[in-house]
Amino acid sequence: MRKEASIIEFFKDIHSNPEIGFEVDRTKDRVISYIKEFSNMDHIEIAEIGKNGLKVFINNGKDRVIGFRSELDALPINEETSLEYKSKISGRMHACGHDSHISILVGLIVELSRLDLDYNIVFYFEPSEESPPGGARFIVEDDKEFLKNVDFIIAFHNHPFLDYGVYGIRKGPIMAEVYEFDIDFIGSSTHAAYPHEGEDPIYAFSLFNTQLQGLISRFTSPTSSTIASIGSVKAGEVFNIIPDRLNFKGTLRTLNRENVKLLEDKFLVLLESVSKFVGINYKINVFESFYPILENSSLVYSKIKDLFDNLNIKYKEIEPSLGGETFSYFGKYTEIFYVFFGINNGKDRFYPWHSSRFFLPPDIIPKVIKDWIEILKML
Repeated sequence: MRKEASIIEFFKDIHSNPEIGFEVDRTKDRVISYIKEFSNMDHIEIAEIGKNGLKVFINNGKDRVIGFRSELDALPINEETSLEYKSKISGRMHACGHDSHISILVGLIVELSRLDLDYNIVFYFEPSEESPPGGARFIVEDDKEFLKNVDFIIAFHNHPFLDYGVYGIRKGPIMAEVYEFDIDFIGSSTHAAYPHEGEDPIYAFSLFNTQLQGLISRFTSPTSSTIASIGSVKAGEVFNIIPDRLNFKGTLRTLNRENVKLLEDKFLVLLESVSKFVGINYKINVFESFYPILENSSLVYSKIKDLFDNLNIKYKEIEPSLGGETFSYFGKYTEIFYVFFGINNGKDRFYPWHSSRFFLPPDIIPKVIKDWIEILKML
């Protein structure tokens, strides 16, 4: 019970003091201090990595290596819960549960430091997961030679609409490739009564947006899980003036690798053709794939599924998501596996990720740690 209380207090402290982006020094310091206080440090190596990330290595002197990854960052959201340990910092909140992921990995390190396993274990703590391009690519670039010798890496994520203690797993693509775009249409302004005297960027955008949806519905398979969404459109201020400029931002997402090049090529063709038809110019501020497809290893899936069955740990197959995840970068050099754990206890009210009222029951943390200690003993 003392260990459980200790890791829950650690979680509450991290929750109360959220940090965002790459500015996660306090969080990192708390991770390091907790590990040093409660672990057997004889075989633990701690190092800075990437752009303000952290690597913890339990060196058991073996050939095999497996790994885990957690995020370190919170979100720029003002917390609106009534928790006694709610965020102390206005405009910052652990609204995606990264504080629980940090706590689970720290708890695993403490327990595993005292076990004589026949493999080594590496733990990566990633800053700025919530802000493209994320911290993972810097960690991966720094440690790519090491990662080539890691058997596989696992990342956990809580799930507010999955039953408490139930794990959500699937093999193959589980999170999407994500393109983000930020485009300016540049025309010339004119009075609304004389549209023929100018070049209308709003009209151009209306054509572009319609055809963008046609790109998805007519050039990709209906079963390929591909979407295009516009999230921001800004133009003009007066009711009777056609503006000279419009800015729009959005995202392309797919779970199908074959669609990636198609989407990129057709998007650029569409920009060019619409601008020529209307007689405007365009400026690409951003058009970039920030996250590759996150594809769960079939081999790791089979191992974990068999261990869940052998240990009577509850799990269910879940549908893939068109969300993006920086964890996918680790898949460039090793096998990866992304697994959800359910937090919905049927008693409290649960809100989606990134809600200002997001809540995660702290007692799920020692349960996940306990489950994975048993799994890791059998790997």
